[in-house]
Amino acid sequence: MKELLKILVPVLLSLLVFACNKDETQDEPELPGIDYKLIAYVPGWGGMDFSEIQIEKLTHINYAFANIKDGRIHMETEDDSLLLSQLVELKQRNPDCKILISVGGAEFSTLFSDVALTVTSREMFSISVADFLVRNKLDGVDIDWEFPGWEGPGNIFRPEDKQNYTYLLYELRKQLDKQSEQDGRLNDNPYLLTIASGASQWYLNLVEMNKIIPVLDYVNMMTYDFKGGWSSTTGHHTNLYKSASDNGTGNSASSAVHLFKSIGVPSEKIMLGAAFYGRYWQGVKKENHGLYRSYSGSAGALTYKVIRENYLQNKSFERYWDPDAKAPYLWSESKAMFVSYDDPASLKAKADFVRKEELGGMMFWEYTQDYKNTLLDAIYSGLN
Repeated sequence: MKELLKILVPVLLSLLVFACNKDETQDEPELPGIDYKLIAYVPGWGGMDFSEIQIEKLTHINYAFANIKDGRIHMETEDDSLLLSQLVELKQRNPDCKILISVGGAEFSTLFSDVALTVTSREMFSISVADFLVRNKLDGVDIDWEFPGWEGPGNIFRPEDKQNYTYLLYELRKQLDKQSEQDGRLNDNPYLLTIASGASQWYLNLVEMNKIIPVLDYVNMMTYDFKGGWSSTTGHHTNLYKSASDNGTGNSASSAVHLFKSIGVPSEKIMLGAAFYGRYWQGVKKENHGLYRSYSGSAGALTYKVIRENYLQNKSFERYWDPDAKAPYLWSESKAMFVSYDDPASLKAKADFVRKEELGGMMFWEYTQDYKNTLLDAIYSGLN
């Protein structure tokens, strides 16, 4: 019997250790996958207390917007400089978050064509940007030229903008890398160069995407404003997929991503855009709850905060969900009003899409339009 125990005890102990180790292994969390970027545009005019920004949930903040003056980057007001410094101070709570200055936008794209025009003008502007980053302790620059070769709202534009945009971005990359080397951050923390891009073939016709993508860290794809007051009908303005009700262009976030990927844009450099605002139309025909219907009244934009406080709580409006587009909308028959917007459900679908397509992450316009961080939390939880 003693001899049998000598044999069985070691075996039983081995089995017990194996079982314990097996249980511990099962309890261990899965290793994290792709580190997704979560990028917030924060404007200087939103009036929010920047100390309330949940920087712990963000990987990047783009301050909007710097202008161009005398061929150099330029902050319009003293408040801009103060607010920018407040964003940098937030890094004490999350040192890994990158703070970038975004140049241009719809209002300040007027002089991009001029600074991109010649070797001298491109160099002067790029050096001014590098100096600006150092002085303000920033991590990079986001170029939001809306758009090369397009007249826009009073913008200077030229046929050669398409090629000059490429030259400008290459010069910016050169000066930022030079500054990164001087500051000892070239290998592990170089200054970032990004752009805000359109989300259609129309935009790709204006730029040389295959040439500029190698010098860009990533592209903030503006996958919103697919519909607006300029459109002949209502519709989803930031839908993930094409709606079955859409008999028009069929613009969607997914089609834009697949278009960019088809011309060689790496998945990890694509940041899918989300809208923290909605688009509305009035005087809308009632068929199909106003979705993709003509209208005779005014059209405009509403922040998600206003939508949440004044429309989702309004009994005359009913929320609908388009299962094909993965997009919500509001309809009021009594007011003949249609509203398209992003909400937690649509943002979860977008986050799932980002994971499925192995994109670099998501960005949104813009932080001050949220309601108690509802949309930010939806993206954050969806990506993580």
